[in-house]
Amino acid sequence: MPQILGSSVSYRIAVGPQQRRKAFMIRTIRPIESPDRGLERVAKANGFSLHAGVSCEGHQKHKRERLCRYIARPAVAIPRLSLSHSNYVELRSRYTVGQR
Repeated sequence: MPQILGSSVSYRIAVGPQQRRKAFMIRTIRPIESPDRGLERVAKANGFSLHAGVSCEGHQKHKRERLCRYIARPAVAIPRLSLSHSNYVELRSRYTVGQR
């Protein structure tokens, strides 16, 4: 899994016959719309959002820990990733049938 994560951040193909080759990417970024009133610290672009209005005081240990855990979390939960027999990366859903 570390190899797959490393490939994703370096825009490389992780598995298969084209492994380690640079991935072809089309980068079109639309201009950011003007922020709504009251949401000046929230940026939204291309389906992603970033909220920069969260902060904590130095003495707020619990809040600081929660903020650090949020910032340091991976984009994909590693335990949900696996490699199939045909060398495809599989991502299991958070939800199983019958659960919600």
